Amino acid sequence: MRSVNLQGDDQMTPGASEGGLPLSARPDDDDVAFYAEHGWWISPKVFSDDFIDAAVDAAERFYRGRDRTLPFKDGYSNWTENDGFDVVRNNEFVSLQSDDLRPVVCQPVLGAMAAASPAALASGSSTTSSSTSRRRHPGR
Repeated sequence: MRSVNLQGDDQMTPGASEGGLPLSARPDDDDVAFYAEHGWWISPKVFSDDFIDAAVDAAERFYRGRDRTLPFKDGYSNWTENDGFDVVRNNEFVSLQSDDLRPVVCQPVLGAMAAASPAALASGSSTTSSSTSRRRHPGR
């Protein structure tokens, strides 16, 4: 288990531009266009390695047992052991089922990235982020 406390760890970048998000992490119009064309976008790294490690630990705890179940049984995806272990585990509304993962999905930096581009808001699209450091537009 990692030592990072996800509950109190705000991953907004200290000393960054107004709003805490460095300009290099804000999606620009090219990023929004890439997302509109491909349905995904890879952000620059915005979470520390320790934070990601703690989030992975929280996800592993979630798969061993949820803190609570949702009040409805269908209309969403929620991986269970019956789905098998050699598949992508898709869980919607995980922040409502895991006290440990809620702080991850509620990180201000994610909202700031989603709201950073006026073009994204005007088009109604949302930006998908990743915590890993990779090129923003692979294959371009």
